[in-house]
Amino acid sequence: PNLGSFESLKVFTSMRTLDAFGTAALNTAIDVHWKGWASRMFLFQASLYTIWLIAFTAFCEHTKMTNAIDHDLWPTYLLGAITICGAIYFLSREYSQMIRLQMIYWNDQWNYFQLTTKILAICTVALRSSITSREVNAYFSATSLLFCYLNLFHYLRGSEGCAWIVYALLSIAISLKYFLFVVAMVLLAFAMPFRALYKGLRENDHGEDKEPTAFGNMGRSIKTTLFAGIFGYFDLDDLDETYSATTALMLMTVMLLIVSVISLNALISFIDDAFQ
Repeated sequence: PNLGSFESLKVFTSMRTLDAFGTAALNTAIDVHWKGWASRMFLFQASLYTIWLIAFTAFCEHTKMTNAIDHDLWPTYLLGAITICGAIYFLSREYSQMIRLQMIYWNDQWNYFQLTTKILAICTVALRSSITSREVNAYFSATSLLFCYLNLFHYLRGSEGCAWIVYALLSIAISLKYFLFVVAMVLLAFAMPFRALYKGLRENDHGEDKEPTAFGNMGRSIKTTLFAGIFGYFDLDDLDETYSATTALMLMTVMLLIVSVISLNALISFIDDAFQ
């Protein structure tokens, strides 16, 4: 009778293997709780988070060009108050889970994401309410908004139609680390020859030297190779910066064949296997 209780699930989730969750009895017990009350609570929390995220986004947009203290308008203070109160509310729920689950709480990466999201939001409001440069505010707002909107995936897991997509994408992202490492090594292997072939600045129509556009330094060479190999974005005229445009063109062609054709087809096959 206590198969689906909190204590039982706490024990199951702390085990090294999750094979128990593949049994029909445990799945039935979990479904009873989910359809009975958990799904409604999850939807309620998702709705609260959506409202809070809209308020936080409006606050960042409203105070984009100036600090909050420069505004004498009530929407600024209202949106800021909603953001702070909402963040405190969600942090209190995380703290409650932390107390009940103890060390098991830290086994779930989503919990780290939840904490980081709310802390960044509070820091953003605090910075915009003080005398801080616009650049610092912009960096904090961009980081905080990125985390906040990515955190929507946490709530999408509660939808049967979206849950499998979220977990599939996470599984693919985790599994891609070795593939991306190999592709990065390939791009680096071609970036070094391009840099070695670089002969200097080109002249413009008035006989003056142009600024280096592609291979002027190590960073530019890696950037050019990266955008050419991954996104196909490059200018053939940049190859004139090398001692031999023909050799550089051959290198570029081989690199595009390896990265764009072979690697991308291997990536498609890899993702297909991950989905299956």
